[in-house]
Amino acid sequence: MPADLFSDKFYGGRGLAAWHQRGFVDDLEHTANEAFDLIGRYNVMKLPLQTVATRQDGTHIATPAYGIIRPPVDDQGEAYFGTVSGDYRLVTPQEIVDLCDERVRRPVETMLALKDGKQFVITFKLPKFDVRGDEIENFLMLWNMMDGGTASGANTSSVRVVCANTFAASLGASEQKARFVHDSWILQRMARWMEDVVHVAEAKLPELAEAYDAMAAYGFTRANPNAGKEVKHILQATYPQLPAYQPDALMTEEQNKEREKRRLSEIRIVDERRVQALELFKGAGTGIDSRAAYGTAWGLYQSVVELEDWKGGSKGNQLAQSVLFGERAETKSRAFDATMAVVTGRAGI
Repeated sequence: MPADLFSDKFYGGRGLAAWHQRGFVDDLEHTANEAFDLIGRYNVMKLPLQTVATRQDGTHIATPAYGIIRPPVDDQGEAYFGTVSGDYRLVTPQEIVDLCDERVRRPVETMLALKDGKQFVITFKLPKFDVRGDEIENFLMLWNMMDGGTASGANTSSVRVVCANTFAASLGASEQKARFVHDSWILQRMARWMEDVVHVAEAKLPELAEAYDAMAAYGFTRANPNAGKEVKHILQATYPQLPAYQPDALMTEEQNKEREKRRLSEIRIVDERRVQALELFKGAGTGIDSRAAYGTAWGLYQSVVELEDWKGGSKGNQLAQSVLFGERAETKSRAFDATMAVVTGRAGI
C-alpha cells in the first residue's frame, strides 16, 4: 500500500497535502480529537486468548496470554497485531488523542495510521523562527505502536511526517527523542515528556534564535585571520580524533591485531565524516549559498546537521554507529557547542 497508509487515514493541516494525495487536508486548526474525527476513528483492543480445543464439558481452556485485535473499520476486516502478557499496557488511539489535547494543547499538523492501523502517529508544529532569511521549522511527533513488541516514542525534528518514509526520516533527523515501554506507567511518562518539550520549545525560542543569528553573523572569510583554524577546531570538536589502539598484554597477538584493525577502521570513519562535513560547507550542502549560510558559522553548523540527518553513514553500519557515539543528536550537540564557543570567543583560538 502506498506510504503504508491505513485506509486513507491521514490528516494534513495548513492546507498542505502529502505526496500520496490521500486522506483529509484543510487549512483550519484542529484539536487531536477533531482530526481523529476527520480521518475516521478506529479502535484497538487487548483481548484474553483461549484455546480452540475444549474440555469434555465443551468449555474453552483459558491461557495467560492476550491478543491485540483491531476490530473491522471502513472496508477493512478485523486484524490481529500480536500476542502479549497481562502486564502489557495497550495504549489505544483514543488515549493518545486525549493525551495530546490535554498536554500538548496545540493544533495538529498531521495525523496518520500506518501498517493496518498498528502504528498511530500525531505531529504538531512547534514555534519557528527566521535566521536571516532561512526559516527554521520544528515538529513534535508522538507515535503509538500497538503490535505488542515495539516501544512507542516521541521526538522533535525538522521533518513534516506524512507517511512511513518521512516517519523514518524524522527519526533520523531527531533533535531529541524518547522511548516509552508499554508498562503501567506509559501514559504518565508520555504526558510528562510531551508537556516538557512544548514548554522548552516555547521558552527557549528567543535564546535559540539569538544563538543561530549570531552564527549567521559570524563569517569564515578572508577578513577573519583565524577562519581556517576556527573551522578546523569546530570539526575536530564535532568529530574528535580517536586515539591509536594500545595492545593489551592479556590478549593474544591475534586478538590485538583484530582490535587494532577495528580501531583503524574507526579512525578512518571519523576522518571521513570530518571531510564530508567540510565539503558540504564549501559548497555541496543544501542551501549553503543562502545569505545566512554562505561562509558563516551557521553554514558550518548546518553542514554537520545535514550530514548527520540526511547523508547517512551510520544507518545499517554498526561500526560507524559505534564510532559516532550511537546518537546523531549528540554529534549535532557537539557541533552546536563548539560553534557557539568560536562565535562567542570562548574557544581560545
